[in-house]
Amino acid sequence: LSVDGEERFADLTDAQLAAMPVARAAIRSRVALLREVERGAKVIMSPARFAYFDLKINPSDPGGQDWAGTISLDKAASWRPTAVLPGLDPAAIVGLEAAVWTEFIHSEAELQAMVDQRLAGFAAVADRFYQAG
Repeated sequence: LSVDGEERFADLTDAQLAAMPVARAAIRSRVALLREVERGAKVIMSPARFAYFDLKINPSDPGGQDWAGTISLDKAASWRPTAVLPGLDPAAIVGLEAAVWTEFIHSEAELQAMVDQRLAGFAAVADRFYQAG
């Protein structure tokens, strides 16, 4: 289950969940996500504010988006997956996922710059999370 996105898969049945090693559905509602975790779903986290590499670092950046705000590189490299959703059992988190939406990125060089400046920080967050076990 992802933390961001549409709620179209929020009502998976127990049988559907049991058939999936990891339920991958986008859920906006924290209540719905926590309910599905209680029913056995695992979570791949991709919180937009931290994991969408196409978000602007600065409001004046020419490319990228700001619908989920802007984020400094320090914040992008220091978030804690266990703090994103209060009440979520850390054992339910089985992965972290980053994304890049390219409709507001104007060139390959711009795309590379956006990914390059965020990838090392995201990897550090994932490494700290997995090391903490």
